[in-house]
Amino acid sequence: MNVDCVTISAAIRLLLLSVLLPSIVGCSDDPASHPDEAADSSVQSLRRLSARELDGTISDILQIEAGLIARLPADTIHNNFDNQRSALRTNRTWLRSAEVAIRDVVSEALSPDPNTSARYLVAGHILGGTTGEVRDEIGSYGFMWHIGPNDRSTWQVTLRHSGRYRFSAYLNIPELAADDATITVLVDDASIPVQWVREADHDVLTAEVALDAGTTLFQLRSDGDFGGLATIDYLTLNGPVDDAFVGVIPRERSAPCAAPDQAVDSGCARSVIEAVVRDALRSEYSAAAAHNALDLYEAMTAAGSSSEDALVSTLAGVLTSPGTLFLVDRDWPAGSWQSAHQGVQRAAFLVWGRAADAEADVPALAPDGAWDQVAVERLVDQMLADPRAVSVVDDFATRWLGLDTISDAEPDPEMFPGFNGVLRAQMLAEVRRAVSQVFFGGGDLRTLFTSTSGEVGPELAAHYGDDILSIEEGTAHFDPARRTGLQSRAGMMMGLSNPTSTHPTKRGLWLLDRVLCDLPPPPPADVDPIPEPDPDSDILTGRDRVREHLADSTCASCHVVMDGLGLMLENYDATGQWRDTENGVEIDAGYEFPAWGSLQGASDLGAALAEDARFPTCFVSHLYTYAFGEPPAENDRLVESVTRDFVDGGYTLRAALVSLIASERFLTGVAGDEE
Repeated sequence: MNVDCVTISAAIRLLLLSVLLPSIVGCSDDPASHPDEAADSSVQSLRRLSARELDGTISDILQIEAGLIARLPADTIHNNFDNQRSALRTNRTWLRSAEVAIRDVVSEALSPDPNTSARYLVAGHILGGTTGEVRDEIGSYGFMWHIGPNDRSTWQVTLRHSGRYRFSAYLNIPELAADDATITVLVDDASIPVQWVREADHDVLTAEVALDAGTTLFQLRSDGDFGGLATIDYLTLNGPVDDAFVGVIPRERSAPCAAPDQAVDSGCARSVIEAVVRDALRSEYSAAAAHNALDLYEAMTAAGSSSEDALVSTLAGVLTSPGTLFLVDRDWPAGSWQSAHQGVQRAAFLVWGRAADAEADVPALAPDGAWDQVAVERLVDQMLADPRAVSVVDDFATRWLGLDTISDAEPDPEMFPGFNGVLRAQMLAEVRRAVSQVFFGGGDLRTLFTSTSGEVGPELAAHYGDDILSIEEGTAHFDPARRTGLQSRAGMMMGLSNPTSTHPTKRGLWLLDRVLCDLPPPPPADVDPIPEPDPDSDILTGRDRVREHLADSTCASCHVVMDGLGLMLENYDATGQWRDTENGVEIDAGYEFPAWGSLQGASDLGAALAEDARFPTCFVSHLYTYAFGEPPAENDRLVESVTRDFVDGGYTLRAALVSLIASERFLTGVAGDEE
């Protein structure tokens, strides 16, 4: 008997909603997963997970790389972030897309084909998946995706399962046949046999190796001058490749649910369903939900569906239920285990961008259910030390600082023929590494605007040229008169430019919005923008163009400070390269500000930003907006208290996170309450 997939999907939703919705709205007396307490609390807030959060959560639950970001409609960026309540719509189109995408992901997770468990290394770390987590800890150029003569790049991988794995590096080696390349693959410092495979667009280096569960170091090493720079487009780690492998393996079992050409084992299927329900529904888990999901699986098999189809449909139904798709915050009694569990989950979405594991993470992060200052400090330290904390750079910092503008910028190829993808990658890697070092090293966030050093690759070092005084082990030490802080880094300046010219207004607006939270009102609809450079005009410099713009009194009131900030960065062209003149006229990077006085260039600007009282409140406001999915109210007491703790704690990310997560408001998830 064949059962229509649409009918199955509708049946699953009705069955699971009958259990989950009463619990979510606070009128269920079903026992909770904890043996001593019942789920008896009302909902305080409800927010759909963003595609990014859902992708990370389901990747962890199914232990594969889900890839939902590419399969779901893009979420709207609002208040600079993609997780804002007011923008995360859940209409029929989105739900249908989620059902189709998640069902496909579940089918891939249950496939015995090991290739469906491929792990892709992107920008220095593996995202989700079967084998665990990875974080780029060492290497010649940090996150740089290339390997040059006598060079090496290293990745640290944490594997969940022992077995035989297939490692592949997809390389582009210009002007060199792959057969002549001398690149060695080392695993934990031991070289392993490799093969070169020619594909249409890549020279692929592959190797199979037996790996134990736990931490493993992979290293690509070039021996001698092999003729050029190899670009590492991406790496994959597939496996285990020598056994029938099912992506979803219950924690209490080591055997897969099916071998090739065999039906799914019923006992294993039940264990998988119970494990997925517990992980997917998080604090909304109840024995009744697991029982109903198991009943549905058995009803479908009894009606003639194959065990594989029944398992796929049941798991897809669980993963598209409200308890999975929504972050549900409830009014649990203070000090209860449910309250601590909810706090851990909220903290996981804030720091990791995904749910915490109900059986592994929650007991480790909140072992006694306490939620006092000491417990929260321990929780934050453990979370920041976990590889999943890369989310605070990839997601929070990228949106806060606008690092994605580096990827989006398109310098004019005729005006800047030397610009290429390798240079762009190194620009992005430099600023990501700078943020990572401050975030994870417990550094003062103000140094983001005052630092005169950074990790650069060879192409970026050449782009900086005389701006670099010296380079030691990949770390460049800049001339402070030319390169101080993120506001002087080539990538940021390129991202805040037009294809052919600089953009003082865009650069000044970035600082007012992301660093000082002092945005001017929106411009009138009929205001003309600053004119583009005109080779036939006698207006030769950006300062002259701004001066013309400010002659209009309608513009001047808002633009005088905003454009002034941008004019201090006019020494950096549309690719962020230093220039002394524009169209033969010497650039004036000075400006007189009402609050700061007379400043000159990026160095003075960085010092002023670091000492400005608006910065700590601004940073905390951005963190609050990301944590709660909506911006704080004016003069919000929690923002004030977290800002005090942030300043007293040395302007560290840790101090801000501890203060925010320890608040009563964070436990309830309701923004805007009085503290």
